[in-house]
Formats: sequence, C-alpha cells, structure tokens
Amino acid sequence: MENPGRHPADTAHFETIYARHEDPWGTLQRPYEREKFADTLAMIPTERVSSAFEVGCGVGALTELLAPRCESLLAVDCSPSAVRRARIRCGSLPQVDLQVMRVPEDLPDRAQFDLVVLSEVCYYLSPAELSTTIATVTCSLRPGGHVLLVHWQHGSAEHKLSGEEVHEAFIAAPGLRRIEGRTVTRYGNTYRTDLLQRRARPPLR
Repeated sequence: MENPGRHPADTAHFETIYARHEDPWGTLQRPYEREKFADTLAMIPTERVSSAFEVGCGVGALTELLAPRCESLLAVDCSPSAVRRARIRCGSLPQVDLQVMRVPEDLPDRAQFDLVVLSEVCYYLSPAELSTTIATVTCSLRPGGHVLLVHWQHGSAEHKLSGEEVHEAFIAAPGLRRIEGRTVTRYGNTYRTDLLQRRARPPLR
C-alpha cells in the first residue's frame, strides 16, 4: 500500500511537517487533544466495534486509544513518516493494521466496516475530493455502520474547506443519516463532532 509517489505534492507537504516535528499537532501531550479524543471515543455508539477504519491517523495518538474498542482497526495516513511512528506506538496492538493510504483515491469501497473515523482530515480535501470521499466511505460501511466526524472549526490557510462545510456535506449525503452531534470549545479551540449512520437503503425521493 505504500505508494506515496502517486500524490507527491500532498505527501511532500506532510513529510516536510513530520521532518520538522516528531508530533506536529501535539496529539500526544496537549490536554486539548487528549480531552478531544475522550469526547471522540464517547461518541462511539457501541462498547465494542467489530471492524473500524481511521483515516488520517498521524502518529497514532487516537489510534492507540481507539484500538481497545475494536476487534480490528485499519488506520491510515498519507505520510509514510507518520505511519512509521504510529507503527512504533501501536506495535503491541495486534488488532491494528497501519498503512500508507491517500484519500480519496486509495479508500476501500467494499462494505466491510462498522465504524469509520475521520478526525481532522477532510478539510484538506477539495470539494470534488470530499464528494468522492463521502461516496466511498458510505460504500465502505456495512448497512447500519457509523461515520464519526471530528473537525476543528477555526480554519487555516492549509485547509481547502472549513470544518463546517465538511460536516454539512456528510449530513446532506443521501446514504447517511445524522444520529447526534455537538460543538465543543476547550482551551479556546472549538471543534465539531457528528455521528452518522449508513441507511439500510437510500431514502425515497
């Protein structure tokens, strides 16, 4: 799966960031990140998940916390450096499979997951890429499976979309329905979480 050459610009951007910082966003130490992760885990609707997929795993901070809730967990990132660090961090967790994967092109589209977690990743996508991601993620879910979204709401020059735009696009998707959501402010940072579920069949028009 490690084929970063297909998307050199995106991979190079994040590889540069990871070359400068071991943990660029402070996911392993910042109280804000740890409390956000606790809020994220609290949104999962079942105590145990058969098959989960985490997109944008970074150095594996959330992966490590998510794994005990999963029988199997595929965690991916477009940065080979990030995945290498995540593999070291999560090396003692046999249910975790860490791979280099680019969104949306490399996303699996076969119905196989009960839970897909997209945390702080989708605002790096263009509108067209987001549309493809929503469709592919929906197809990757078993009927009744869930999508859990978490995105910072303040925006950045690096982001192609706002967190709000990402969440509203998922909510508008015909194959998904929103179960619950909230907006939380901690340490001066605001993030939004939404839990959606794949419909058993598309809604009638």
